[in-house]
Amino acid sequence: MPLRAVLFDLDGTLVDNDMDVFLTHYLRRFAPHLAPRVSPEKFVQAWMWALQHLLQNTDPSLTNQQVFDLHFYPRLDVLRDEVLPAVEAFYATSHRSLQSLVRPRPGTRETIEAMIDVGLIVIIATNPIFPRIAIEQRLEWAGVANLPFAFVTHSENMHAAKPSRQYYQEILDQIQCAPAECVMVGDDFVNDIQPASRLGMRTFWVNTSTTTPPNFDPAARGQVHQFYRWLVAVGLLKELP
Repeated sequence: MPLRAVLFDLDGTLVDNDMDVFLTHYLRRFAPHLAPRVSPEKFVQAWMWALQHLLQNTDPSLTNQQVFDLHFYPRLDVLRDEVLPAVEAFYATSHRSLQSLVRPRPGTRETIEAMIDVGLIVIIATNPIFPRIAIEQRLEWAGVANLPFAFVTHSENMHAAKPSRQYYQEILDQIQCAPAECVMVGDDFVNDIQPASRLGMRTFWVNTSTTTPPNFDPAARGQVHQFYRWLVAVGLLKELP
């Protein structure tokens, strides 16, 4: 089948962003917005508790955000509507200060533009644990927010998370493509490469390690700026004049 779509992971793929470091600062700056109603310790515990339930979600009737909220606010002993203005204020102010932790990788915008220029469907397939506004801000920090993506995953529009098969199938259903018509580009072998490959997608691993996992083509990896050349080399794309 000819190539129709490219799925790009975000953190660690299009941008340098150590998620462990990012989450530490995210929670540290989020917690004060709910004080004095909720202590920072209680906030962090509730957020991590709700995240674990979100990551296990496969219920097609509940978005990831709905699952998160169902476990987060009761754990805080507050109603969602009571603190929603504080949550919105966090994303409008303090969350933006996290930009210093996120740096675009070389060739990110040029690579995505090349995919769009040849008529491919381009998807941001990030792990949907954050709401839309948080992902939109990270796309701004990546310098690609104004590009015409066909679909961007976030906690408000997805009903599963990586590495669940349901997560990738939901994207395929959304863009109406078969797995063989897609390439998944990501840095996380467990969350990005393995599940996409098992579903039948081609994959490109954003990794320059000399260690090759079993049954993995060592040529199908490199940096983001090398992805276009790889597509041409394997015959999935004709080089632009």
